[in-house]
Amino acid sequence: MQLWWYRRLSDSVVYISTAQNIHDHGAINDFSNMPVMDFPVFYPIFLSGIVFLTGKPALVFGPVLDGLLFGLVIWLCGWMMNRFSAYSRWYKWTVLLFIVLSPCLLEIYSMIWSETLFILLSVLFMIVAYRYFLTHSVRWLLAMGLIAALSCVTRYAGVSIIGLGGLLMLCDRGLRWGVKKIVHILVFGLVSVTLLALNLYRNMRVTHTLTGYREKGLTAFSDNLHDFGAVFCDWLPFSTGVMMPRLW
Repeated sequence: MQLWWYRRLSDSVVYISTAQNIHDHGAINDFSNMPVMDFPVFYPIFLSGIVFLTGKPALVFGPVLDGLLFGLVIWLCGWMMNRFSAYSRWYKWTVLLFIVLSPCLLEIYSMIWSETLFILLSVLFMIVAYRYFLTHSVRWLLAMGLIAALSCVTRYAGVSIIGLGGLLMLCDRGLRWGVKKIVHILVFGLVSVTLLALNLYRNMRVTHTLTGYREKGLTAFSDNLHDFGAVFCDWLPFSTGVMMPRLW
């Protein structure tokens, strides 16, 4: 558990130092002056943009930035629930209360992690995708592809958003099979993978690897299950100090 926590703290150090190096030297390098490979480049570029605007290091404005991002996520979730076909005030405030008091979200938004921006992009993707499926307009299609592209260069897990968008378009009954539907799917796929392809190309040019030199996944399933349970118990307010028993 402690090793996981130290690794997550090191993620913040990488993001902060990379943002400062981008601002000072125009190089996407971390504190060791090595190219950032394990993480996509958009979050440190995003931080460096705020460094440029504020003139303050990321460690200084980090708490304010996380508060603004978390507040925007909460507001957007409430905005979406206001537009449900069957609106319920009790349902809305209950869900928002769970979001505000979620231990995992509070943990994420207390660190300078790329998840803070990735969650916001995921919520924005749902809103934009909804608008696209209502209108099937090219404007919302491009917006949906752009948000998916930004999510991929915020976290590599953003490829799941591309897959989700493509699957929803395939299953969309509002747009029948034909040239228009095929073109829309191709346009979405092309726009959404462009930034990720550029990021991976840059990685290949720098270190001849797509996502850096990574350790092989040798952890046993039982260890992964134990670690998952330990983190989950740590999030529960009534189980502080409880450790998950191992399976052997």
